[in-house]
Amino acid sequence: MAGASTLHEAMRVINQIADVVKEEGGGWMSCTGCHETIDGQETGHYPWSNIFSCITGYGCRECGGIGVRWNEPFPIQDAEAMMPECHEVTA
Repeated sequence: MAGASTLHEAMRVINQIADVVKEEGGGWMSCTGCHETIDGQETGHYPWSNIFSCITGYGCRECGGIGVRWNEPFPIQDAEAMMPECHEVTA
């Protein structure tokens, strides 16, 4: 019954990934260490992942071998806190 437990574990991980994306507002992005583009355009050599909702790289140390990295959302509070500094620079 090892196959059933492996499938159950995989589904649990997939659901956890979806929950994190929904709750955190961030998302997964292709790893810059192992995913290549040509002038920012896809090469067509890397697969799309329905689990991570992005194109994956081949895996490296930067991403822990999974080909994607978590893209932390930039909190609006941080942007608002920087606004006075931006106005000082442009004034």
